[in-house]
Amino acid sequence: SSDSKQVTQTTASVPGQTPVASDVPGAVTPAPGTALPAPGLPAATPTTKLPTAPKLPAATPTPTATAPVTVAPATGTPKTTTPTTTVKPKTTTTTPTTGVPSATSAKILLDTDAATTYNPYSLPPGGFGDPAKAIDGDGQTTWTYQLDSSTSGKTLVGLAINLKSKQTVRSITIATPSPGMTVEFYGATGSELPVSITDPGWAHLATRTAITGQTTVKLRSAAKGLHYLLVWITHAPSGVTTGTLGVSELSVSS
Repeated sequence: SSDSKQVTQTTASVPGQTPVASDVPGAVTPAPGTALPAPGLPAATPTTKLPTAPKLPAATPTPTATAPVTVAPATGTPKTTTPTTTVKPKTTTTTPTTGVPSATSAKILLDTDAATTYNPYSLPPGGFGDPAKAIDGDGQTTWTYQLDSSTSGKTLVGLAINLKSKQTVRSITIATPSPGMTVEFYGATGSELPVSITDPGWAHLATRTAITGQTTVKLRSAAKGLHYLLVWITHAPSGVTTGTLGVSELSVSS
């Protein structure tokens, strides 16, 4: 046993000699076929796990200063929205012009005693017929006037119509058995018959020369509010100095 200690010590003291693992106390003999560590390198040290760094909170973005925005108040008159209304176009019917007034004339009803002989110069009453025959609706009856041969066909007589109330008269229709005579038409607004043909109470409404057997005469706009109408015969037909003149029928329209 003393020899073996010497051998061991002797062996360990030889410089440059690598000791055998079996000769080193406490050494583990590797299994056959296992590679030995390279001489001079220290044994591998197990890796020490470093502690995990704590997570830092996410950085809060610094708010960016925003300049205040000034909103200018609206100026001017606010617009008013008007609802759209659909307007249907009007249909216009054009009536051809015929020269006839569109308004329909209406006859004025006359009383049976509305007609009188107008004799302002006091001619003999025997030269006149019955004035009611001029408004009786019978064309065969006639109001007549006997011509004076000394006047050479000139006459100073007429037929007056009392309307009994103020009326607007637009036309007079006259039928005569003596066509060709000259007739003037007058109107009066007063309640009394003017005393003469030159009385300012008469308003001249129309004149017709050489009238036909039946004539409708349109009156002037002055024929408003009339109480009386007058058919004033001024001349007999040309060349006639004797005989009779007359009005067989007369009507008035508003």
